[in-house]
Amino acid sequence: MCIDLTKPTFNTAIETVVQELLMAGQAFTAHDITEELRKRAAAGTVFIDRDETGEIFINGNPQPRIAHDEVREVVHDLFHQGKMTGFDRSNNGSYWLYERAAATVQPDDDDDTAQLVDDAPAQLPPAPPPQAYDGTPTLIDRLLRRLGL
Repeated sequence: MCIDLTKPTFNTAIETVVQELLMAGQAFTAHDITEELRKRAAAGTVFIDRDETGEIFINGNPQPRIAHDEVREVVHDLFHQGKMTGFDRSNNGSYWLYERAAATVQPDDDDDTAQLVDDAPAQLPPAPPPQAYDGTPTLIDRLLRRLGL
């Protein structure tokens, strides 16, 4: 599995659509990318060199051939190359779904607390001022007294 370097306009068009969806934070599949490329090619809003992909006719109009198998391979390669930062993928048995990665908890190096990755730090209310201990027995003290210890 590797991006076909003989198809630069094809690869660029795929990566452009993928990056737009990543920026929007929108979940997608390789099939979604294929459909969007076909729509844009038909509208003339994306350039794919027909010498790279071949040509098909839709309603009598020549269009670049956009094969889903090839689009899928490029989308998978973009993921493996790390070009989908902040996104993860899951497979339902039929296809891969690319979606924003869930926040993960990582320990903070400075202390024993944990912090959510990619999330803004939580704004906690100020801690109440310390109060003097009023001598009320704690639960453990009461249990120890009952046990006669």
